Amino acid sequence: MNKICRWLVGQAVVLPFLCLLEIVVSLSAPGYDSVSQHLSALGTDGSGIARYINGSAFAMGASVSLFALGAQGLAPGRWALSPLLLLIFGVSILSNGWFPMGSPMHGLHGIGMVVTIAPLVLAVEFAARLPSPWYRQYALLTTVASFAYLWMLVTGMDPHGFAGLTQRVASLVTYAWFAITAWQLVRSEAPDERSSQAAAALH
Repeated sequence: MNKICRWLVGQAVVLPFLCLLEIVVSLSAPGYDSVSQHLSALGTDGSGIARYINGSAFAMGASVSLFALGAQGLAPGRWALSPLLLLIFGVSILSNGWFPMGSPMHGLHGIGMVVTIAPLVLAVEFAARLPSPWYRQYALLTTVASFAYLWMLVTGMDPHGFAGLTQRVASLVTYAWFAITAWQLVRSEAPDERSSQAAAALH
């Protein structure tokens, strides 16, 4: 079971690369401005690029959801909050591939914003498995950056004409966190695992 959970978590290292591929593909879309327009704007016209963007949303949403399930399996307690937050985010990304931009179901009414606090919550809940101070600082910075982007969107402070650029930066920050956290969790050991290995070494 532990190996399955590690695999579910580990596969999320592909997320920033999938995000980068979306960004690169968007550059080839005729009449589309990558700096001022969101990526989801490409998924509405039925073109080949639209199908790719929507399919990519499915793939990324599935990867996030699998990560959440694996993280729950590695959680120190019976239930943890951070995997639930990440699962909600994953499902919201899946909806981006199914419902076009402009529909309230695109992003499930914005419920995916819970991802802004997920890095910090996970760092706290998995502190025994991820005890490194640099990881906690990194999770905090990721949460602050995500919250700042959400604040700009909600207040209308997102720089005019640069909505596409800020979205891409925020997405890369988020998906890079998934990859780094996946790598750290796959390599980590729970305290009871470390104790078992130490006891075995004494025999």
